[in-house]
Amino acid sequence: MCKTKIYRTWANMKRRCLHTNNPSFKNYGGRGIRVCKRWLKFENFFADMGHKPDNKMTLERIDNDGNYEPSNCKWAPRAENNRNTRRQKNDLCGICFVKSRKKYLVRIDQKHIGIFKTLKEAVIARKKAEQKNWGK
Repeated sequence: MCKTKIYRTWANMKRRCLHTNNPSFKNYGGRGIRVCKRWLKFENFFADMGHKPDNKMTLERIDNDGNYEPSNCKWAPRAENNRNTRRQKNDLCGICFVKSRKKYLVRIDQKHIGIFKTLKEAVIARKKAEQKNWGK
């Protein structure tokens, strides 16, 4: 199965966590994200996760700070996976500031939600937008 998409997903997961020369290592293995011992063998990973439901799905860790292991992984659409990220150092509430313009992702599209004078106003607006679009 080494030429399949599921195999490439597994191999890339391992590279991010185990290979210090991988460009993504600093964001995975370098900050303590590990692959469980069981998943070091492709056969076990495949037995637990199976095939991707479709090509638009990605391997997502439910807890972004947790390891790659059966209890912490699922198949998720790329847009959902993109929301499961660490905050930037200058991002106090999950809102990226660009000259006070606030944006968030809906599916793959960015939606402009306004320009705000204060961080508190921006946080309230983002929460309302997320509630409207994702029910969170």
